[in-house]
Amino acid sequence: MQLPVMLVHGEEDLLCPAEMGKAMADVLPNAQLETIPKAGHTLNLEAVPALTRLIDAFATSVK
Repeated sequence: MQLPVMLVHGEEDLLCPAEMGKAMADVLPNAQLETIPKAGHTLNLEAVPALTRLIDAFATSVK
């Protein structure tokens, strides 16, 4: 069984750049990459509304 995976990266993340997320998404089956503009590494502090929307949309789309 291949479970869906959502990778979320901040566009300005210096610790784990979005390019790393792209590399992970390329090798993980059933993965999607989301990038939050103007956000760094601490998405749970910097981009709460955007992160919440992404998680909610992903959670409701998984069947």
